[in-house]
Amino acid sequence: MYLIAGRGRRKNTPQQKRPADTGTQSQRQAPDDSSFLEHAAASSALAEFPDFATAGIDIDIGGGGDADADAHFDETALDDPDLLSEFEALHMHVEPRPNPEPELEAEDVDEQGNEEVAGTRGDDSQNAEKLRVLVERESQFKAAALAAKRAGNMQSARTMLVQMKDTQSAIRLLQSGQSLPPGYTIPAQPLPHVAEAKPASVPAPPKAPAKKAEVRPPKPASTTKATPRSAEPRLCEITSDSHGRGFEEIATSFAAMKSRLESQATEATRLSAYFLRAGDKPMALEFHRLKKRAVADIASVTSFEANGRTLPPPFLHREVRWTAPDEQQRRDISASEMQVSIGRVVSNGDLAMALGGQSDFFIQWESSWPRDKGSKAYTRTIKYREFEESQGDLDIGYSRNVEFVDRNIMRPLVRWVERGKLVIELYKYMGILWGSQLIGRASLPLAGLRTKAEVAGLVEIKAVSSSLARTERSLPGGPVFVDVAARLRLPLSNKPEMVVHSERWIYIDAQQHQEQVVARVQLLGSAAATTTATTAADVASVVDDTVPDTPGTRVPEKQVTTVQPPPPPLPQDASPQKPPVNSAEPHKNPEQDSEVEDIAAHLDSMESVLSNAVLEFELLQIPARIREARGDKSVTSDLQDLEASIKLRMSVVAAQVGAGALTIDDYMGGVEKEIAQNKVWALAAKRQGNKDLAIRALKRVKAMQNEI
Repeated sequence: MYLIAGRGRRKNTPQQKRPADTGTQSQRQAPDDSSFLEHAAASSALAEFPDFATAGIDIDIGGGGDADADAHFDETALDDPDLLSEFEALHMHVEPRPNPEPELEAEDVDEQGNEEVAGTRGDDSQNAEKLRVLVERESQFKAAALAAKRAGNMQSARTMLVQMKDTQSAIRLLQSGQSLPPGYTIPAQPLPHVAEAKPASVPAPPKAPAKKAEVRPPKPASTTKATPRSAEPRLCEITSDSHGRGFEEIATSFAAMKSRLESQATEATRLSAYFLRAGDKPMALEFHRLKKRAVADIASVTSFEANGRTLPPPFLHREVRWTAPDEQQRRDISASEMQVSIGRVVSNGDLAMALGGQSDFFIQWESSWPRDKGSKAYTRTIKYREFEESQGDLDIGYSRNVEFVDRNIMRPLVRWVERGKLVIELYKYMGILWGSQLIGRASLPLAGLRTKAEVAGLVEIKAVSSSLARTERSLPGGPVFVDVAARLRLPLSNKPEMVVHSERWIYIDAQQHQEQVVARVQLLGSAAATTTATTAADVASVVDDTVPDTPGTRVPEKQVTTVQPPPPPLPQDASPQKPPVNSAEPHKNPEQDSEVEDIAAHLDSMESVLSNAVLEFELLQIPARIREARGDKSVTSDLQDLEASIKLRMSVVAAQVGAGALTIDDYMGGVEKEIAQNKVWALAAKRQGNKDLAIRALKRVKAMQNEI
């Protein structure tokens, strides 16, 4: 024991014992029965919850502080007045059993006997009812504590456990024939929400079973795990404005949409090449498909702009995730340095009580590597008024780089890092003359630096008596957390860190133009095919002012307004009357032209196509067909509508498969029917001399066969 100069403070080292009492034997007598009964009740409550120690909850047995895992309480431990006073603090509203009154004389018993018997009979029914309710509350609190523990809500579990212990004390009073203390109220039934799972932001370390569960700070912004798992890749979340253009600007600007799509195409090309080199062919094909989709969307946007549209086409966005090495190395850290960053100080308790007054404070950090000269530094002095104005969440913004890594000799550092820690200490600033006083300490494990470039955590400051003390306990005013991080330019493995990227990629949406697409796809055939219609409904749905008339064919006006009766049947040797043929085309057969146009219309119609391979094949042909149009706005507009129809059909088929309306067997059966139909069209086009249509149909057959 020694005295600090000028302060008169006394400090007990772990080796020193409490001085022996010099009082009389009567002053050192054992505690009364009530304290012993409460201690026994607490011990029984601990036996009923054997798993609470491993869950990080400390059940105070005779004391308010943290107990060691192997602590043993016997009769000699009950002589400690501090231990008893701390235990009595948990039961302030339950008064101890009063001392037995002195025995009455025989005459007093005779005079007061009748009154006591009458009062006892009147209270028996009330005490029995209270005892029944208290027993029920005890079981409810016990069930709620277990449910909260299983759900991970350790704070609520501890609250339920304390209330159960108070209820047990009241039950023992009634069972012993005594009445409840004046003003005691039976606790209400626990609410069901106390057992709901809450994410514990500061889980207790697994090797300290007797420590109390740490309390969640009011606004945690960083991870609170003291030892983050190094096997999981770090998540790098990139927002929708990752390419410098937000969704609002993309929806109103052709240049913004084209720039975003070009960035997506470039990124998809780079990632496709990376995954192909890495041997991940599925991911390479997926990004290759996304690249082709972005290129097709760029062509659509360009076509929209060329046709004089005022706004870009509607679009949707989806999340694209991939895992790749982090290529954005920290340029502010050299290869041999470690950066220590202290971001915030958070406390939802009474910091003034923890500091012993409204005093200023600062944070000091220390690393014992290198072994010959460790690193140590501290933050600026923080005013208590500044912390109070921040409402318990003060941003410090401290960072410092120190020499830490020797890339040529890595083995000693890697061995040290496995158990190495970054020590964080909270000091109370007492002025220039008195210096500073240690309040508490925390540590951040550095084992994650072997495979990660950063380890971070929201660590809790634990109270310690000195810088060399090993025993830690919670601060008296409530928990205090410090957000600290240790960063390297590269992990100690000298390999880039694997990062999970997540971005929002846009693509053109065709669903808003469904009615227009369906109406205009029917107009892709030429006017010669439309004149072969025999009913007024077909003529009215096909003939339009936007379709030019083919030379040599005219549609009489009466066919649009009236329905002509069918002609009488002709004899077998007679041939039907043919329409007049233009002299410029003497060898043109209208029936052959009609059949060819019919095949072309079927190939351009996507309403009945089921094969996803055919839809992708036709979608890839659209840009080439637009280039062949050579600026013909009518043909270009029709091809754009066909592209939108293909995309719409692809989304419909995907939705049917996802919803279960279209099974795999039905899908395969439909594809086989389409193969047979396309073979018929290919043979018919070949007989009519149109090789382009025949080749197109055969390519569709080949695509479907590869799909099957």
